[in-house]
Formats: sequence, structure tokens, C-alpha cells
Amino acid sequence: MKQTRVTGPGYQPLWQQIIANGVAINGIGHTVSLCLETAWNTPHGTPADYRDVGASLAAATSDYLGGRVQP
Repeated sequence: MKQTRVTGPGYQPLWQQIIANGVAINGIGHTVSLCLETAWNTPHGTPADYRDVGASLAAATSDYLGGRVQP
């Protein structure tokens, strides 16, 4: 089984520039930082597919934060 790669100096020399880390480093105390990655090198890696994935992720996040989905 593959292990999760944790972002940090051993992951990538520019790790602080990865968006989730930049938000965590520069955000205020109660900021939640996360990064949702999608595959880019597949036949479905098109702008239209990314828009669909983004819309689905946004809707799911909205539902969760709005209390419509229970953790």
C-alpha cells in the first residue's frame, strides 16, 4: 500500500508555495487550509472536466458547511 506523502521540506523544495501551505502559513488563526487535487494527465483532464469537478467539489463543500451533510 502506498503511504500518503505529507507536504513539507522533504516533499518538495518549494513546499511553502503549495496553495494549502501558503494559506496555512499566511491565514489568520482560525483558517482551515486544504488542497483537493485532481489528476491532470488523463483523457478527462480537459478544461470542461475540471469545471465539472470544481462545481461538484464546491457544491459538496457548500452542503457540508451549510449543515446539510452530517460528518
